[in-house]
Amino acid sequence: MKAIRVYRHIVAPSGWTARLDWFERIQFAADTPASGPVMPGMVVVQDLRTGAWYHGVEALRRICAEVPLYWPAWILLSVPVIARWYESYSMEAGLRQPV
Repeated sequence: MKAIRVYRHIVAPSGWTARLDWFERIQFAADTPASGPVMPGMVVVQDLRTGAWYHGVEALRRICAEVPLYWPAWILLSVPVIARWYESYSMEAGLRQPV
């Protein structure tokens, strides 16, 4: 049973995440989520059990919680300094326009 749905700006799922999702808990979606359009470089996650929406570092933490080999990153993202760094990095990536 799928636990979360991942919305990305890119239609194709992340190769590594799809391969490492051994328990098949992640569903990748290309359509626009109900929370609004996804900007380039951003990821939006919907928890299919509760209906909750996650953006930014919380979205990444939800993905890491569902993929066993990502669990070390899930723990690291609990450290406030690392979480703030990821948020600032992802915001910069979303604001950059392709040339």
